[in-house]
Amino acid sequence: MMRISLLLGTVGLLGCGNGKGSDTPGTILVDGEEEVPTLVLTLERPTATAGDELGWGMVLVWESGDVIELDAEIASNIEPDLRLGATGIIPIVAGTHTLTATAEYDGETWTADTPLGVTAAAVATVDLGLSDLAFPAGSAIDWEIGAWDAYGNVIDTAAVSPELDSADASVDGSTLTSTMPGAYTATASVDGVSDREVFVVTPDAADS
Repeated sequence: MMRISLLLGTVGLLGCGNGKGSDTPGTILVDGEEEVPTLVLTLERPTATAGDELGWGMVLVWESGDVIELDAEIASNIEPDLRLGATGIIPIVAGTHTLTATAEYDGETWTADTPLGVTAAAVATVDLGLSDLAFPAGSAIDWEIGAWDAYGNVIDTAAVSPELDSADASVDGSTLTSTMPGAYTATASVDGVSDREVFVVTPDAADS
């Protein structure tokens, strides 16, 4: 198991377990009765960007103020191969994770869950897809734009449309069209990352 230091951050009181008996090391007695501790799982912050390192910790806390830091393992429900860094976890899958920390103490297995929201990292790849690279004048082709970060997380491109290098061609909803034969360049840009495609408009057969 990896020793993780408790870090200041968002604290969730997420569950508790039972100790053994009053003669068990670490047991706290209050008015002659065993006090059951609360399991506390902390995250450095409740959200992260994919690829960022995020500190975390897990402790047992008694009402009397006693605290025991636990050696714990942590896992994500949507990222089976959750990476471990020098000081914490490095999630790379965008989405809402349920993190589960597990530790052994006093013969018991202690677990706690907490959510973590992970957003995509900066745009790394943009792809402009055209349904065809040539079409007759007066016709149209479909276009679509995709964008991803360095970890393969999808980035929203709903508000992005291609830009054309000539006023003789135009974007009409989800299609590109032109009535003038020639070669045109369409460019899709998302946060400074671009992809270009060249398409050719051929003379309409009815005009030849």
